[in-house]
Amino acid sequence: MKKITNLLINSAICGVLMAPAVTLAAAHHLVKRTHDDGISFPYQAPKTHLSYLDKLDPKYKPYMQAQPEMIEAWQDDRFGVFIHWDHSSQVPVSMSWGRKGARPHHSSDGTVKKGVPEQEYNDLAKTFNPTKFDAEKWMDVVKDSGAKYIVFTAKHHAGYAMWDTKVSDFGIMNSPYGKDVTKDLVAAARKRGIKFYFYFSQPDWKEELYRDMKNRDEFIREFMFPQLKELLTQYGKIDGIWFDGLGKGIDTWYGPEMITMMRKLQPHLVVNHRWGNPAWRFGDFDGPERKIGRFQINRPWETCTIIGGGWGWMGDKPPMSLPNALTLLQKTVSRGGNLLLNTGPTALGEITPSHAKRFKQMGDWLAENGESIYGTRGGPFIDGPWGGSTRNADNVYLHLYGSVGNALNLPSPPVKVLSAHLLNGDAVKFEQNKDKLTIQLAKTVGPGSVVKLTMAEDVMELPVINTTGDAVTLNAKAQSSSDRSEKFSAKAMVEGSATSFSEGIHIRSTWSPSTGDANPWIQLDLGEVKDIDYITFDSHNFGKLIPKGQSFTVSLKINDKWQDVYSGSQVMVNNGIALDKTYQASAIKVAFSSAKQLSVGDIVAFSAAK
Repeated sequence: MKKITNLLINSAICGVLMAPAVTLAAAHHLVKRTHDDGISFPYQAPKTHLSYLDKLDPKYKPYMQAQPEMIEAWQDDRFGVFIHWDHSSQVPVSMSWGRKGARPHHSSDGTVKKGVPEQEYNDLAKTFNPTKFDAEKWMDVVKDSGAKYIVFTAKHHAGYAMWDTKVSDFGIMNSPYGKDVTKDLVAAARKRGIKFYFYFSQPDWKEELYRDMKNRDEFIREFMFPQLKELLTQYGKIDGIWFDGLGKGIDTWYGPEMITMMRKLQPHLVVNHRWGNPAWRFGDFDGPERKIGRFQINRPWETCTIIGGGWGWMGDKPPMSLPNALTLLQKTVSRGGNLLLNTGPTALGEITPSHAKRFKQMGDWLAENGESIYGTRGGPFIDGPWGGSTRNADNVYLHLYGSVGNALNLPSPPVKVLSAHLLNGDAVKFEQNKDKLTIQLAKTVGPGSVVKLTMAEDVMELPVINTTGDAVTLNAKAQSSSDRSEKFSAKAMVEGSATSFSEGIHIRSTWSPSTGDANPWIQLDLGEVKDIDYITFDSHNFGKLIPKGQSFTVSLKINDKWQDVYSGSQVMVNNGIALDKTYQASAIKVAFSSAKQLSVGDIVAFSAAK
């Protein structure tokens, strides 16, 4: 069924790139193509990847990639829960990174000026006693969220082991708690049909063999490999390993030997890309962090980010709003990825109640709308400010997480639409001709809304369909009511090329007004009159909360006069706007009701797809 995702990546391991039966490069409503654009088939691994494989000992090649059916099963799950937890939960800091001390063999080593002093951080191991930990309750939260898998931090960079390891005494078995939480978590997950993955940091800032590294072979063979073997032999079936090698090369960890050893122990393992340099694209999937990946359907990927707080317990930080959480999930899956959403339990071993509540609300939404998420793939419509789409068999699901008003106009797919309805059951009127598909919406829709299109034939082979034209804001001149600093100034908001980053954004900078600005605004002057159909602006950070009551107005400069074209009552992390018609304008202004905690990124305007 998932013809567009069986990418035959294993063929690259044998030095051959096999062309699948379906070629999406010849796209309907043509999209500009670049090398490795995420769409063209077959996927072309980087030259560094292919060159490495050419020289690799043939005995390792069969183990370098999971079997396609394993990767597809992982993609079908679409949603997982990440849990960062260890002894550091006794203080409100990010795991490992909140420790002031040595970071051996990392670029920041020797530069750390704040955080919990290293010895004090390590001594937290002596008082770690999570007496309220209950694996059953944790897995109830995961089950209720609708997530299909969990990734649990077996060991982070600071070296604290959360399982019964015989290789080190720096771990939970030597804490006042003294019990193997991993054993309980795996059992509780299996009972509920939840897949279990270990996060494992190859760097170990506590271990002397790593800190010294004069004899790498000793560290790998007497410490790291034995710990991995424990995780893969003591707890029954483990579904995968989520490595975090901090960007080091594949040979640093004896990568081919390591992955071969692991897959001989558990042949079905799915492994992320951080067991080598991520840019070399080894592993079974890519992994943008704290950002949603770009539209990419020719190689699997997963966005990892936080529901609130940070990587670990950062205090009882509130979660992102439910609309933002649903938009995060919908946008990620529409672009072709999985979502791995993190929470950091307390020192007593409890998941923050507000986080558990938000996960439950996501699960309630998935109970009604899960058919548009589970087992789907991104497309055929490439996402835009209006939202995005997923597909399976003869269904297309339009995820309307942008503001679309009473009608949504999209390029017509080359397949007849038989019917349309919201997944809550309400019928939706539509019109389709050779060039355009118009979805009539009788009521306002927003984050969480899904329109199901039943198609006349299988849509999994459809080439992708672009829904917007080029960005019209390239090389615009920016100005603002005020700038908080040079780093967060309006001029940082101007993009100079149509190339988006791996996260699918055009710029990484953000603008913030000065705190005393009573009427903050930012403006982009286009230099000439251009067609504008869509506008989007983001904060880029789903873990950041935007104060309630913040609102905004979008205005366009038309015939040298400003005209308000849209007003929003809430600033979202993703502010996508499909305008009611095509406007010809020479400038765009977005005005906000308050400067409080305001951070805006990636303002882009688009014309409609031609």
